[in-house]
Amino acid sequence: MARAKPDSSRTFASPAGADRQLLEMMAARLSVVLYRGRLKAGTLSLDYVSPGSEALVGKAAADLSSTPNPFAPLMHPDDRPRYAAALEAVLAGGEASVDYRIALGQERDPERAPEH
Repeated sequence: MARAKPDSSRTFASPAGADRQLLEMMAARLSVVLYRGRLKAGTLSLDYVSPGSEALVGKAAADLSSTPNPFAPLMHPDDRPRYAAALEAVLAGGEASVDYRIALGQERDPERAPEH
């Protein structure tokens, strides 16, 4: 589930030193992908992606952080319209919560033949 609120130009302090190391250690052991990002003009850019992303979605944290809207191509096709509507709601000044599935392999593109 992703939750988003409009950016109100607030600045959040990043954990420093030992706090950041503890956060990184905890995030590395979780079987989830944690991320923090910014939504501007319909584009989600990620500032942080937890190290578990590669094991769970097959993409390294650095790859997800350097790609605009990195989850859109990974989403199950049936979930993309709901995700897009949630982004539009946030851009319009509202709040949104959306559940989506990350599709693996052929589920991403049912027209594509499986790769071996």
